[in-house]
Amino acid sequence: MCIRDSYWVAELEKYEKVDEYKEPKIYSLFLHEFYGSDQLESCCLGKVSYPYTMTTGTEFNFPDNYSEYLTELRELVKKNRQKIQVIKKEWKDGYREKVTVYATPVRGKLCTCEFGGDRFLTKGDRISFPKGNYEIIKNYLTKEKRILLYKDFSDFDYSNTDYRTGK
Repeated sequence: MCIRDSYWVAELEKYEKVDEYKEPKIYSLFLHEFYGSDQLESCCLGKVSYPYTMTTGTEFNFPDNYSEYLTELRELVKKNRQKIQVIKKEWKDGYREKVTVYATPVRGKLCTCEFGGDRFLTKGDRISFPKGNYEIIKNYLTKEKRILLYKDFSDFDYSNTDYRTGK
């Protein structure tokens, strides 16, 4: 069995004059250190970022304990997640797939920018990197936030999110 963890941000925003939420903006969140520090810095400066592109000039000068920071953030997300949807698919060749979608309401700072590459994502997609401290938002996934709880993720393209394969 292959388990694949995908991370993305679902940004909720209310309409100005109505007490309802707009369709969530969903984009990749990079919680694994596979990119160069120059790509993180570019994104935090609001410039186009190319996280899947490595050259001989790629720098890996991350802040101290950056890898541990990402590990702790992934653990925080996993520990406080709430299941919001299970999707079962059966493909033509008999292959079956089960996708479980979880949500973890957190508050913190993100660097968001435009994706500039042509691998895994589409040029121009929004991407994000975590930056700073994060905290869990208690009692956030309520019926008032139903746009996320009841969103149909069955047609979501999981191939365009950062993931790592585990056991």
